[in-house]
This record gives sequence, C-alpha cells and structure tokens, in this order.
Amino acid sequence: MYQLNLSKSIASTCIACAFLAAPIEALAQAKVSDTNYGIGLGVIPSDEGYKGIGLKTTLIPAVRIQTPRFSLRGTSAEFLVTNPANKAFSVNLRADLLLQGYKAADGAVFTGMSRRDPSLLLGVGVKYTTPVGQFWAETGVDATGNSKGMRSEVGVGWRISTDSAIGKWTFSPYLSAQLNSAKLTNYYFGVSSSEATASRPAYQAGSATNLNLGVSAVTNITPSVSLLLGARYRYYGESIRLSPLVDSKGSIGGNVSLLYRF
Repeated sequence: MYQLNLSKSIASTCIACAFLAAPIEALAQAKVSDTNYGIGLGVIPSDEGYKGIGLKTTLIPAVRIQTPRFSLRGTSAEFLVTNPANKAFSVNLRADLLLQGYKAADGAVFTGMSRRDPSLLLGVGVKYTTPVGQFWAETGVDATGNSKGMRSEVGVGWRISTDSAIGKWTFSPYLSAQLNSAKLTNYYFGVSSSEATASRPAYQAGSATNLNLGVSAVTNITPSVSLLLGARYRYYGESIRLSPLVDSKGSIGGNVSLLYRF
C-alpha cells in the first residue's frame, strides 16, 4: 500500500483508519449502538494493477467513531444533515480520503515520474433503505488540489445475518458504479510528455467508470471484540485499462482485522 507523505499527524490518522472501510459499514448497519468508539489492528492486502507491483500487505492500527450525527468509518467521514431518527432516508456531508498514488521508488514502472499523492474528496451523499436493499449515491471534489478532479458513485448493498455452527455473522455484499472525472483518472493513470519513455509512452487518460463488487463480514468474538473481514474487486474503465502504467483489468483489496469497542 502506498504510504502517505502529507504530514506525520495526518498520515498516521488516515492510514490508521484505512482497513475498516468496508467492515465498519457492516457494523454501522448492525447498529451496535447510537454512540460508540473503537480501536483495532488489521492486515490489508491490495493490488492496484500497476505493472510489476503485485500484491502488497500492510499491518496497521485503526480508530472508529460513531455518534448519532457523525461517523468515521475507515477512510470516510460523514455528518448527517437530516433527522437521525429517519432510518429510511438520509442526506450527509462527506469526506473521503482516496488512498491512491505512488512515488518513483515504488516500482520500476514509476521511475522518472513525478509522485502522485492521495486526494481528499469533499461532497454530499444520500442513502435510501428499502426492503430490497440500501441504495446510495454520492459525489465529491478533490479539496487537496492534487488531482483537481471529482468522483461520483451509485450503488446498492444488502445486510444478511446468519447463525450457524461457526457463529453469528453479518454479511454485507454490495455492487456499485463509480465515475472518475478525466482529471482524477489522468492524475493517477496518465503519463505526461515529460515522463514518457520508449517503454512508457505519453498517455492522456479520460474519464472512467469503474464497477465494484465487494463483501464485508463481521462477527463478535466477545461482547467487546469483533472480527472483521472484507474483499473487493474493482473492474477498471477503459481509459484506465489502456494506461501504460497498468497490466490488469482491475484491482483487488481486502482486510482481516480485530476491533475493540469501548
């Protein structure tokens, strides 16, 4: 996983919460309580599809905050604008840290290229819960000025609870379509003329629609300790697949973690 170089305090906070993104959503749907806090430790394997990079694993700590109006879930923070008592429909202000980027030392494919830093997306989202699933839509623009782009997403997720010989589990599968603007896509997958080489031609990436398929799962080991699992596959849009920086049609990510709730 790419290590952030913003500032030590910001970087440690962001990386600390990174691995909880999908499973924390499962805990939120399970509604352990209206207000709770947690800390944990986890392992994240990930492969963003860049040439010659392969699967990387990272061991990191994490924090979790959940109140009736504010939540910090992985790399996303939300402030609820609508009435918290309305469980069917909500509007929220969002901050999403896009943990993507690289520096030249990360691999031979990046040699001679300028570093690419993470983007902090600020925007708004809506959620609508129905008997057939929870639908959501969100959009955000880069507030860091790194990519100067924007990302929008629509999706649907489900919550499935089971009680079997291996314990009580809550599974949360989801599907989503994610539109990255041309500026956002080009920042992470484009090659400028000054970075071009014989084996890495200049490339101007356009907008890309990525398709996501994932699932998270959570079970309580004790009343205060939870085991969280997650897996996600992202099928890249054409402008990313054609980039000379990648050799894969998509990216994969996952996590295995323990969370202690106070």
